[in-house]
Amino acid sequence: MSATAPVSAATSPLVSPWQAPWYATPAHATPQHAMVLGAGIAGAAVAFSLARRGIRVTVFERGATVAGGASGNAQGVLHTKLSPHATPLTQLLVQGYAYSRALLPQTLGAPGQDWDDCGILQLSVDAEEARRHAGLAACDWTAGWLRSVSAAEGSALSGIPQVHAGLWFEGGGWVHPPAWVRALLAHPLITVCCEAEAVSLTHLAAGDWQLTFADGRHATAPVVVVATAHEAAHLPVLAHLPLSGIRGQTAVVAATAGSRALKSVVCGGSYVSPARQDGSHCFGATFRFQQTTCTVTDEEHEENLAKLAVLAPPLYQALGGAALRPAQLLGRSAFRATTPDYLPLVGGVAEAALFAPTYPAPEQVERQQLTTPAPWLSGLYVSLGHGSRGLVTAPLAGEVLGAAIAGEPSPLSAALLAAVHPNRFLLRGQKRRHAPAKGAAGGAHSGKP
Repeated sequence: MSATAPVSAATSPLVSPWQAPWYATPAHATPQHAMVLGAGIAGAAVAFSLARRGIRVTVFERGATVAGGASGNAQGVLHTKLSPHATPLTQLLVQGYAYSRALLPQTLGAPGQDWDDCGILQLSVDAEEARRHAGLAACDWTAGWLRSVSAAEGSALSGIPQVHAGLWFEGGGWVHPPAWVRALLAHPLITVCCEAEAVSLTHLAAGDWQLTFADGRHATAPVVVVATAHEAAHLPVLAHLPLSGIRGQTAVVAATAGSRALKSVVCGGSYVSPARQDGSHCFGATFRFQQTTCTVTDEEHEENLAKLAVLAPPLYQALGGAALRPAQLLGRSAFRATTPDYLPLVGGVAEAALFAPTYPAPEQVERQQLTTPAPWLSGLYVSLGHGSRGLVTAPLAGEVLGAAIAGEPSPLSAALLAAVHPNRFLLRGQKRRHAPAKGAAGGAHSGKP
């Protein structure tokens, strides 16, 4: 075939199939400058991905330091529950886990100080977990990075006696999230501005986005990425996003000679990590719904201690057992942002008020494979709703957005991009509004609003 011959859409592997227009990547020129709102792991990952593509980034953080929210915990576990079935969430977690494991040594250096690939033992604490773990161990895609272990082998790997069998995650481990955030933000093209509380976000007529801060300052750029967890919904342009904040409290306790025997992370109904170089263990965490403050409470310390006693009885005893009191613990409480389907929100944002008029019958658009562009808020992106899985999903989300903003192919498949796209909830709302009434004759929708 000559270089100028036309290429058939039916035969060329370069021609993509139809994509729902509400899940497309908004088209715009690659910016020279972008703003990121939020300096936790989600915001830091986006800034890092943009900066290494040559884009200058200004990160705004309302707190006095970076990693002031859920990314400020002493130790986070690089692991999450998986399903034996290839659900979108499981696929995302598998890819995110691999990406984070590759990025950690690049950004934090060798394991040992701010992160460690000590392995993770997830215990099969009951019959249901044992069945799920057996299904996971039998999956082809888990070969090489997780396997079933007996209680005896789990005891040897973790360094403390175990009574339950479980799964061993080779290469899993813990991370000191504040150190990872600082490392990601250390790029020379990234400027961090703390104590910058954004009170409004406005799309200017010239096309730029303007952030206005509580002290009256302004900042503008053609692209802005919002990564402020559940607080993002306070901005009117993002108020339609279904984000919930779930407060959690972790505990830190001084290691003892006996507790230093713990060599790996142990997970079950809670988790505990091996001692860091500062001589402390981190364990927890609680889940508190419909809370509005981050007050550390003795009641949640007691809950975390009770969970530790069940998860790792020998370690609990080595730390003091029943004599261990909340006053001996350091505590930290923060909010995790979650969505109704537990998948994060990653991608460009459409104007909610214009979505319904643009797609009055979404099923008709799908059936006819129409290409009407979504009413994009051009240059506005989000990385939100990572919940308790942020160390696994947020770094990959940062790379997804870095590629999208720079006009590069995405590291995720079209199906996974749709699964995490912020517009999915606008689409579901439209489909519910236009669904046939229960008991309606025929059951088919006319396609008219």
